[in-house]
Formats: sequence, structure tokens, C-alpha cells
Amino acid sequence: MMGNRLCRALGASTAIGMVCAATAASAQSAVEYPQDASVGQDEQAQAEDIIVTGSRVVTNGNQSANPVTVLSTDELLRNTPTTIADALSQAPQFRGSLRPSSFVSPQSPVNAFVNLRGLSDPGTPRTLVLFDGRRVTPAIAGGQVDVNMLPNLLVKRVDIVTGGASAAYGSDAVAGVVNYILDRDFVGLKASANAGVSQRGDNGTQKIGLAAGGKFLDDRLHVMGSLEYFNSSGVGNTSDRAWLQKHCQAIQNPTYSATNSAGGPNFLFRCGVTGTDFARGGVITSGPLQGTQFLPGGATAPYRYGTLRTASTMVGGDGEWLPRGNVVAPLKTISGFGHIDYDVTDNIRLFVEGTYTRNESDLPFIYPQFSGGSAFAIRADNAFLPNSVRGQMATLGLATISVGRVGLDWGQSVGHTTQDYYRGAAGFDAKLGGDWVLSGYFDWGRALIDQNTTQMVNVANARLAADAVVNPANGQIACRSTLTNPANGCVPLNIFGEGSASQAALDYIFGEPFTHRKTEQSAAELAVRGSPFATWAGDVQLAAGFDWREISASAVADSISTSGGWLAGNQVAQPYGKYNVKEVFGEVTIHEGYVTRKEARRIEKGEAPDTGQKPARPEVTATMQTYIDLHRHAAVRAALTGHPKVALRLLVAHAIVGSHLFRVTPEPQSTRNDGVRESVETCRGEAEFDERRRAVLGLLGFSAEEATVTGGNCDGYRLAGVFLRLLDLPDRAVMDVIAIVIGEALAAGGAAVEAVGSHIGVDMAQWWQADAAFFELIRDKEVLGRIVAEVAGEAVASANAGEKSKTLKEIVADHLAGANGRAKVENWVPKWMAFPPAGYTARGGVGTVKAAALVAAARATEPDPTAPASALLPEEAEKLAA
Repeated sequence: MMGNRLCRALGASTAIGMVCAATAASAQSAVEYPQDASVGQDEQAQAEDIIVTGSRVVTNGNQSANPVTVLSTDELLRNTPTTIADALSQAPQFRGSLRPSSFVSPQSPVNAFVNLRGLSDPGTPRTLVLFDGRRVTPAIAGGQVDVNMLPNLLVKRVDIVTGGASAAYGSDAVAGVVNYILDRDFVGLKASANAGVSQRGDNGTQKIGLAAGGKFLDDRLHVMGSLEYFNSSGVGNTSDRAWLQKHCQAIQNPTYSATNSAGGPNFLFRCGVTGTDFARGGVITSGPLQGTQFLPGGATAPYRYGTLRTASTMVGGDGEWLPRGNVVAPLKTISGFGHIDYDVTDNIRLFVEGTYTRNESDLPFIYPQFSGGSAFAIRADNAFLPNSVRGQMATLGLATISVGRVGLDWGQSVGHTTQDYYRGAAGFDAKLGGDWVLSGYFDWGRALIDQNTTQMVNVANARLAADAVVNPANGQIACRSTLTNPANGCVPLNIFGEGSASQAALDYIFGEPFTHRKTEQSAAELAVRGSPFATWAGDVQLAAGFDWREISASAVADSISTSGGWLAGNQVAQPYGKYNVKEVFGEVTIHEGYVTRKEARRIEKGEAPDTGQKPARPEVTATMQTYIDLHRHAAVRAALTGHPKVALRLLVAHAIVGSHLFRVTPEPQSTRNDGVRESVETCRGEAEFDERRRAVLGLLGFSAEEATVTGGNCDGYRLAGVFLRLLDLPDRAVMDVIAIVIGEALAAGGAAVEAVGSHIGVDMAQWWQADAAFFELIRDKEVLGRIVAEVAGEAVASANAGEKSKTLKEIVADHLAGANGRAKVENWVPKWMAFPPAGYTARGGVGTVKAAALVAAARATEPDPTAPASALLPEEAEKLAA
């Protein structure tokens, strides 16, 4: 099969790497190494050493052995101007990344974690994040780096190794490597500011940044820094969104049976889902009094159960649908970064840099819910129990009842998270002679996370407070536990009916779980790089060195959390622990050779190899070559008139590939309206043309996935190939090719469409039917009235003349569909779209009508049909007649 695109440049290299690691301490032995590498610039530009993440070695003009995607920050922020992390998350390979919108629990950090191809999670990082080729301190003990703390304004680009890079960087790079490259040479002043809000008025974002850089002391000292502020108000409770107000979710099917398919599937997706075993004011969830709910003021009423009822869910009824957490967590970030480098000599450069970032987030969490196994156990002597229920319990001999309650009136808990990140690094680069470079750095960082949740229910206190009785000593209501332990501070809680709980009781049952987490990392590396020798294919590159790092983590939490005593949001304490890794690494890159663009073209065309020898002096001059070319052209052109089938095939080949004299450009079928685009893309005519185009692509030896047959780049080699292919095809197949070529080049909205459509007799009713886009685009009330008259009759149009456009459109749509009792109208096409077209008013302005007028004018002056049908010379005509 003949391809229709030339290959670009072919290259090959072999990289041999070795890592030896010694790990001391506890749980992990991850081995990853940040390192500098380089790629060449454009083949016309001079190559320079730049950091690339695909390899440790530095070689000018050499592509990394691992696939590397390079994205400039200008390109990233042009499409997503909030943060680089948000911009990266739009790329398909980062769709599994975690952003602040991913965290809706107060126990979760509000960070941005990159995740290539969804292979990582916060506890098991498999995507290595580097800053300027160096490892940075993770934000959490799991090892994930918060990329929002990196200086967005001073990041020059992001290098992404999309293939596994663990051979070069260790186990954390199984999914790949993301390297944020610092703009080391930034000089000047840079400021940015932007703000935005969603179409629903929430998720407002504001971003302000300022960066400055300068060189001093004869350009030996370079200082730069940045300050950045980012604020996002987030998207509040998900119940604020219409799509969740319908309460749709998958629920257990109560009639499901593993042995009887008649019961239906195990899970059903239904809307109007509510909870079965709790209510705003409380509901008795079991026993003979089940289904008694408590109303404000102590009244009771039957609890109406819905359908598809299970122990926890049902559809409809009096149940509650609890508001969920935030769709997008709010976030405020303040970040500062500074970098200083100094050229001690022409061969030695020192640098030092530091970062401070603070993240703050307040995240609404849950409303108190006591249901199922956590429901309140209420005794018959409860002081707040309505007398009517107490009497029923006495009659039935019930000692206790189970009450499910949701405290929507008690208030929602809110999680508060504060993160402080500190990082410092220092290092050097020293040129040793030739292209050998010795480099080293030390990096230290600390991440602190403080989290607390307000208005969280202390379960033990809530149960003590709900068990309220009348103190026989003074007739006052008190907690049962206070009778035996007067100093316990318990305040009785009335759970029966909304608004019944006192503020003092709520203060008693509420508390604030908290945690303080600390993660530290120290890392150092010493490496040497250079070329020990060269082969015929280029320099052999070597990188070797020593790497060390130590990571420690700890977390403290409140005592109630450690025992699981909060209703939700129990924090986890972690004792101090650390591990360290010591590694020796080495990598060698040996070029096997490369193929230039010119050589790639030669291989595709099957030409003889280039020996590298200087070409011999041509045996004809340029003027003589012109003389030869013009005479041969004249002879072939004259002879071609006697072979019209050959001429036809050459014309088609030129239409496909192009010529230096002309080029056929396919009709772009462009529109800015999404509805029009979708309507055309899904119509019958487009589908049938695409099917026949695929068949023609196969005839020509092209891939069926090519978007067009035409639009070639005037390549002579391809022109010859297409022409020879057409010579082998029968006339019928060539005609099929011509039809597709002309169809692609047929200008939409032009006179050619009118001429062909009228001549062939195209019946638009066979190719089109009214769709949503058509009705959306009709805005003219007078035209709508004429269409109603055309479809439904003058009487209907007259009777509805005063109706809104929406009503008129519905009348037309009902007739076309035969719906709502209206007679169905078959094969209707608006006058504008028929062949020939016409307008509905005398106002004009219909492009198809104008084009049809041009065709009519041309047809009125067309040549005499009795004129000769060919352009043969007289002697040729006589010879043909004989």
C-alpha cells in the first residue's frame, strides 16, 4: 500500500543504565533520581544543553531514549489560565490527576497531584515529579508532590516522560516523570492577573502573580523571585445543582434474587431516592411502632414509606436526601519563591533557592446522621419522649425504641485545612574540561498540615445527652449519667422534632477533631557527565553518580479520634518514622546512527543510497535542460490529445496530489455553530459520502482513515504513484474517484451546487429531515407563519398567527412527526432547501435563491446544442468517420 505521508526523521540510540541502591529503615525502598539531560533544538538552529527528563546523560541534538513531551507554560496557561496543574489535567494522559476539586473530605489534603494514566494514588505514587531536574519534598507522607507549590510564573516549560522511566529514575517513575523546568535566565519584570466565575455564579477564581529577575556584578550574579496568590471560592453543596436535586443514584433492588431472574437486577438506577431509616425530627425505625415520625413541638405523624424500600433507601416517601459535599473545594494559596546563582569562575556556578507556600481551605462536610446501627436507643422514661408514644410503649410492653435522626437543624460540620510548605536547595555545576561536568545539590523541605473539623458530633456525649430523664431530687430534666456522676457536664438533648435541641446541648455533643502532620525530606546528589570517547555515529555519553535521600513523617491527633469516637472525620495518628535510600547510578548512551530527513525520503522513494561523494559535473547545462524539457513537454502535450482516457487520469491525479500550477482544496464545511456542525456530521448525505470516500481511498491504496482524498502537497513522487495507480483502474472505478474528488472540491453555497442538484434532480426529502438545529435557527416570525401554512394549512396558520414562535415551531414539528393528534406530513422540505429553491417572502436575502438565479441565467445563454461535440482537427474527424 502506498502511503500518503512522508516519514520524517528516523533515529536510533541505545541507553544502558545501572542503579545500585541500599535502603535503610522502615517501609519503602523507592528509587528515583532527578537528573539533567538535553535535547537538540531545530535542525537549523545551534543545539544547546537543556534539561530533559528522559535520560541522565547530556548530548546535544540527541533525542531521549524515552518518549518526552515538552509543553511550554505559555501554551498551557493560554488554554487554562488558572494554574499549570489545572492546565495539565486537561491533557488525556493526566485525566487521573487529583486537583482540589477531587477532595471533598476534611481528612483529605487540598492539593494538586499529577498522575500519568491513572496509575498512582495518594498512598502509592508512581509518577515522579521533579523541579528543574531535582527531587522535591512531598506534601504528604504518601510521597505525592503538590505541584501547586511550584512557582508558576518562573516555570519555563514542563517535560513529560509518558513512558515508564523506572529504569532511569526508580520505582516511583513506573508511570513516568513530570519535570517542571525553571526559567534560569529570566531577567525583567513579569506580572499576571486574571479572574473568572462559572456560569452559575460560583467557583470564582482570582489569580495575581509578580516575578522579577536581574543580573549584577558583570552578569555573574543572577537573582530572581516570584510572589503568587490564588483564590478559588469553589462550588458549594452539590444539592445546589439541578442535576442532583433529582436525587438519582443506583440503589439495591429489594426483589433481587440470585436464584430467580424474575426479581430483576441486583441494582437499579432511580431518581427520587431518599433515606429509609432517618428523618429530620426523628423516626422510629423498628418494632411495632416503626414508621412513627416526630414533628416540631413533640407531635407525631405516620412516616410515609416510598417504593423499592430497603433497610437504607427507597424511592419517594417522607425520607430525606442529605446534601452532599462540595463539588469543588475552596482553596486559597500564597506562594513565594527565590533563586540566586553566582558564577564564581567561568567554570563554576553556585546556586541557592527557597520556596514557601501556604494553602488554606474550609470545606463543608456532613450533617449529623444517626441511622441503622448508630440510631438512638430511647427508653420509655425519656423525659422528652411525647406522652402519646410513651403510652403506646407501655401498652405494648416496650422498654426501648430505636430512633433514626438527621440533624439538619443542628448545623453542618466544616473542615479547616492549613498547609505550610518550606523548601530550600543549594548546589553547584563545575566544568571539568572538555564536555565533562560535575554537579551536585542538597535539597531540604518540610510540609506541615493542620486540620480540624468544627461541629463534629462526639458519639459518646450524644448518647449520654439523648438519654434524658427527670431528676427525682429536683424534678428537673437531666442526663441519666448525671444522676450517678454529677460532675460529668452532660447537658440533656431533646432529639424529638426539628428545633427541639437547646444550644447548650448542641455545644455539649459537638467537638473538634484535629490532626497535625509533618513530612520532611532531605536529598543530595553528586553526579558527573561527559563523553569518554566517540564512535563513527557520534560521542558516547556517560552519566554516573551517587544519590542519597531521607524521608520522615509523623502525625498526631486528638484522643477521641484515635479511639474512633467522632461520628465521622476521625483522624489517624502516626508515630514518627523515617527511611533513607543510598544509591549509585550509571548510564551510557551509544548512538547506533541516524537517518536524516533527506535519507528518509530517499528510502521511501527507493532511490540509490547516498555515498557521500561529491556529485559529478552535470553533462548538460541548465539552459540545455530547459530546452529538452520544453520540447518533450510540447510533444507529450500534443500526443495526449489523442488519448483522452490517459489525460483524464492525469487530471484526477493532479486534483488529488496537486501541481505547481494549481491545487484542489477540499471544502472545509466549517461553521462556528455547534448545532449546525452536529446536524451536518450526522446527516445521511455526509455518512454516505464518507462511506464512498473510504472505498475510493482503498482503490488508491491510501488509508481509509484519511480525512480527504484531495489536498496533496504537490509532491512529484506521489503524483506519479497516483497516476500509475489510476492507469490500472477501469473506467468505472476512475469515475468513482472523480465523483469523490469533485464532491470534496464542491464549494458549499455556490452556483455549482445549484447546477448539479437541479441537473441530477436531487430530492432533498430523501437526504434531510427537520431536526432540532433547524428549528433552533428559524427566528423570523413571518417566515414561521408561512411554514405553518405550508405544513398545516392556511386555516391553522391564521388561527395561530398571534402565538409565540415556540408554539409555531411545535405545530410544524407535530405535523412532521404525526404527534399530538396532528396529521403527519411526509417528505416536507423547506423551500430554501429544495431544487430549485424559493423564498417565503419578497424580502430576499436567501443565498440559495441567488445561486439558482445565476444557474438560470447561464442556462438561458448556453451554447447551441447542435454545435460539434468534439475539438478534433478536420483530418482527424474524417479519419474517425471512415
